[in-house]
Amino acid sequence: EGPKAKKIAEHLKTNHQEFYLDENKILDLVKLLPNVFDEPMGDSSVIPLTFLANSVKREVKVMLASEGGDELFGGYRTYAKAIKIDSLMSKPIPELVKKTILAIIKKTNSKLKEVIEADNVLMRYLAINACFTLPQLDKLLTDEHIIEDNANFTVNTIKGLLIYDLHNYLPNNILIKNDKCFNYFGIDNRDALLKTELIDYLSTLDPQLFINDGQQKYLLKKITHKYIPESLMHSPKKGFVIPLASWLKTTLKPLADFYLADDKLNQHLILNLKEVNKIKIAFKINASEYNAQKIWLILQFQMWYEKWMAT
Repeated sequence: EGPKAKKIAEHLKTNHQEFYLDENKILDLVKLLPNVFDEPMGDSSVIPLTFLANSVKREVKVMLASEGGDELFGGYRTYAKAIKIDSLMSKPIPELVKKTILAIIKKTNSKLKEVIEADNVLMRYLAINACFTLPQLDKLLTDEHIIEDNANFTVNTIKGLLIYDLHNYLPNNILIKNDKCFNYFGIDNRDALLKTELIDYLSTLDPQLFINDGQQKYLLKKITHKYIPESLMHSPKKGFVIPLASWLKTTLKPLADFYLADDKLNQHLILNLKEVNKIKIAFKINASEYNAQKIWLILQFQMWYEKWMAT
């Protein structure tokens, strides 16, 4: 994305600087995370975020950011995916056909089964985004635990999903992640889009202005094209992602091996040793991003526990 970002900066005549994260810095950044976050933070974008904050801390003390764009304008691909699946499942399907499909899915893909069996768009959306299914969590956690119950929320439109994320995902992940990360390096982070007046206004608009014929952020793109040519922005959405699976097999492998070892897990007995080992084997056989994310979540919990809970 670097070359395209540079062209946009040239068009807008802004001061443009680029920072590149190489593998030599990754291990030190990950080891720093328990100091940055005093609670477990499973979002792997904290690695590039921490790198960015550390890179600009000498020159930047107040930063203007744009978090909330996806939650306010419908930017996540999973919004459209959840709505599409819900539309398909709402169509009349013979009960025998439906049972046969679910039986096949149950044997091959527990995550997809949870998505299909969900009661409404919100539950499908949450199931799509979840790393662990509810049965998997039951097996992974050794003791009684409380999982957030969203059964009382009935959402069937894109605007309902946006409102849910505005009150949940945005403050509980995105904002707390950014605030803690940038504050650690002495930077005051402010998000220009999260104005009450803007949020109130957007809530009155037609749902088709958010996702129109499958196009995400339809309204925001229309506004932005007044200032930036469409040719400079015409590319698929990319999250703030890292090659997590690759790094867990190379640079971060010693860290994962250390913290996911039996003796480390036995220090608290919160996680089922047998299930963690299954997850490790699954990742070794198939180093997919999905399997890598499970390893990463457990690694972050283990590192946090050692820093803040171990006696």
